[in-house]
Amino acid sequence: MHRSNERTVLNEHPPLAVVPPLADVDPSGPQRESTGGQRPHRSRCWLALTIVMAAAMTTPLMAGHWPWHASAPTTPKLQVLATVPYWNLAAGTESVITHRGAFTGASPWIYSVDEQGGVISQVPALSSGQVTDDLAQLQKAGVSLMPTISNTRAGSWDSEIVERIINNPGLRARHVQAVVDLVEQHGFAGVDIDYENLLAKDRAAFSAFIVQLAAALHAKHKELSVDVFAKATDRGYDQRNVAQDYAALGAAADQIRVMAYDWHWSSSVAGPVAPLNWVRGVLQYAVIQIPQPKIILGVPMYGYDWVGTTGKLVSWLQAYQLARSHDAVVHWDDQAQGPWFTYVSSLGKHHTVWFENAYSSSAKIALAKSVGVGGVYLWLAGDEDDLIWGRLPSLESGRESTTPAVPTNGSR
Repeated sequence: MHRSNERTVLNEHPPLAVVPPLADVDPSGPQRESTGGQRPHRSRCWLALTIVMAAAMTTPLMAGHWPWHASAPTTPKLQVLATVPYWNLAAGTESVITHRGAFTGASPWIYSVDEQGGVISQVPALSSGQVTDDLAQLQKAGVSLMPTISNTRAGSWDSEIVERIINNPGLRARHVQAVVDLVEQHGFAGVDIDYENLLAKDRAAFSAFIVQLAAALHAKHKELSVDVFAKATDRGYDQRNVAQDYAALGAAADQIRVMAYDWHWSSSVAGPVAPLNWVRGVLQYAVIQIPQPKIILGVPMYGYDWVGTTGKLVSWLQAYQLARSHDAVVHWDDQAQGPWFTYVSSLGKHHTVWFENAYSSSAKIALAKSVGVGGVYLWLAGDEDDLIWGRLPSLESGRESTTPAVPTNGSR
């Protein structure tokens, strides 16, 4: 859910990513926004992904000293939440219902902020009926729903509309009431707030808004989650990091969803979307500021296919198909804990692809469990590598705390 100064929300293509030498990565350095995409048809016969893994993959995941590590085995079962944006809602709904036992809740990414403080649907009119049906299926299946409200307009982030609302007491009160009304009207468990690209000067106003909204929702026995940019210091790397006060937001909301992805993004050089050593640094800072049970780690399910500094979002399945069609050797980066490959297109262009699969996702989920945070959310459900579902039970319970053992000769 985030990245780049002007994170664009793409609805056409699924995700993928690439990485530089991780030894040179600064944990407090830049990260970018994630985007979602439409999930291509998945044939079960395409589940295998050619991948070469380093022998060092048996190295313990939690290298380094973590003062809370000793208590990790006694922590509650990890929550697993699904993000299901409207452009991928059908596939996301299918995935959540199929694996209902794995999920503790889902967040349909379907609402936006209105200029007058209201809440409006982002769903195109032609898709509204299907979205309504998918939400009904999720609710019928007993899935706890906390829809996401974002500040997007025409596919881009609009920080000015949020700035105007949170700094005007009347508009802010109207917006708080509109959110509460939405939650009650549809019987949602709560709401997820994803307001991005705010300015540093709006830090106090945004915190005050979240405090006010949390109180109003709690009065109705509803919950509030807030999406925040990943950072390893309060200052982070730019204004939008400063605008989000981890401590203040964590004290008010029920969940803080840390968007730990897009370390490399669509307009960066090629590199991993969420290298594990960077994610570890992000969590080290987060647990100092936010009660650990409230922290929900964002785990990307996508990647990018780069030509130079232009990256196209790809899903796991698309990455697999690209590697197969170009006879590319898929490598494993032991430090980033992620797969990558290169190929040359029919036009003679050199491509570099970094993406997420069941093994890279497992590494991040195991890290979250070991650190003792409340859970993880998948951005986005429906594009995940199916092998993750076989690994998830042991990850949730904490029985798997080291880098997953994987084949070393191209099979899964």
